[in-house]
Amino acid sequence: MKKNIIYNFVYQLLLAILPIITAPYISRIFGPELQGVYSYTFSIVNYFSLFVMLGLKNYGNRAIAQTRNNKEQLSKTFFEIYILQSVCFLITLIVYLGYFLTVSSKYTTISLLQVIVLFSYLFDISWFFYGIEQFKFTIFRNTIIKVITVGFIFLFVKSSEDFYVYILIMSLSMLISSLSLWSVLFKKVMVHKVTLNGILKHLKPNLLLFIPVIGVSIYKLLSKILLGSMGSMYDLGLFENADKIVMIITGLITSVGAVMLPRLSNMAVNGETEKIKKITHRTLNITFLLSLGISAGLFCVSSTFPLWFFGEKFKELKYVLPFLGLTIPFVAWASVLRTQYLIPLEKDKDYIVSIMLGAGVNLLSNVVLITYFGIYGSLTATLLTEFFVCAYQTYAVRKYLPVKEYIKNNSIFLIPAVLMVVIVKGISGFLPDDLFIKMTGQIFIGLISYILMAGGLLIFAKGKFMSEEYQLVTVFASKYKKKLKRK
Repeated sequence: MKKNIIYNFVYQLLLAILPIITAPYISRIFGPELQGVYSYTFSIVNYFSLFVMLGLKNYGNRAIAQTRNNKEQLSKTFFEIYILQSVCFLITLIVYLGYFLTVSSKYTTISLLQVIVLFSYLFDISWFFYGIEQFKFTIFRNTIIKVITVGFIFLFVKSSEDFYVYILIMSLSMLISSLSLWSVLFKKVMVHKVTLNGILKHLKPNLLLFIPVIGVSIYKLLSKILLGSMGSMYDLGLFENADKIVMIITGLITSVGAVMLPRLSNMAVNGETEKIKKITHRTLNITFLLSLGISAGLFCVSSTFPLWFFGEKFKELKYVLPFLGLTIPFVAWASVLRTQYLIPLEKDKDYIVSIMLGAGVNLLSNVVLITYFGIYGSLTATLLTEFFVCAYQTYAVRKYLPVKEYIKNNSIFLIPAVLMVVIVKGISGFLPDDLFIKMTGQIFIGLISYILMAGGLLIFAKGKFMSEEYQLVTVFASKYKKKLKRK
């Protein structure tokens, strides 16, 4: 499990590094307008792709994890679920072809190129490999494809005239990534006869977990579509780049969830609920500590990072990025509760209600606020959504987990987060005017100050709360002290 956590974290780190390489290049070539068009059209095809996968990312993962100890049952479960996925693909493909032939007249060519994205979801069986905890294989193949994709972008995308080439590269990379998983599938499963009843038994629980997928899509994809329709492509381009940075960060912080879900699902089947509670407690503490620091860090570099990273055309990101960064602690907290408790223990109803609540809040607030405030209305809607989702999921687990204790223990770290922003903003005026040097100084000062203050709080607590984290800090400190003495 520890190895899988490391593999997934390294992969998420790679996903963070690659956009750092490509985003400034693409931003300068296409600008906010074309990036807004790509975000708009991709959001639409991605919305259709949801109906291919339904709730498989979570349901398929859990179902495979529950049967992985019996190869015959594992094989039967896989083929039953995959046939259901294939039928969903055929229905979705027909509807999508009808969409871009009748509705999407303005972006017909782009919509046609992005039909490849739908095919990538037909062959996406990552849920199977996550269920059997084969993270190394999946991550290794995806890493190679991602690196090649970056190379192709630099080789073939040279100007705004290569916009269609860029779309083709991005779509094909998704398809190849999905196809690569099939090369070793039949070493893990054997061909198994399935029945219609066997396939249909997966439909209801899959649809139940599809409801939160639709809910999430409303405030992840539909909000972009609304901003593009009711606002402007320029605003959407700004929102897309800010969201890209925040998604990279949250992907890193919550990467442990993808690894823990199959393991905790297996524990739940074996009745190991106390172990699940202990793991959830520890992960929640560490995740929240990191997310607060990074959220505050975005405030610290809001005046330098967007200009250095995306260029002068995206200077308004200095207001957008820190605003969106406020969502990170809420997303991180809810992710732990969702992937490490609600889904593994099949508390699907609570999960569904939380997401649908968020979808309702997002849809209503987007429609009202975008009209008057444009991109800042959409940002406010996103923040409200993540808060309500987090709040409800916390409320839902109150009978099973000591959430009051969790909130009390973790809220203390608001102090070093706020102080870090004050310190960095206060010192920034004395840093050199060079953009890169100033940004580097802000990051260094912010990182050191947050580590020292947060570590100091843990030591000051003396094990009264978050004892495991306190022990980690004191063990690390004692080892470092012994190392210095030996030197």
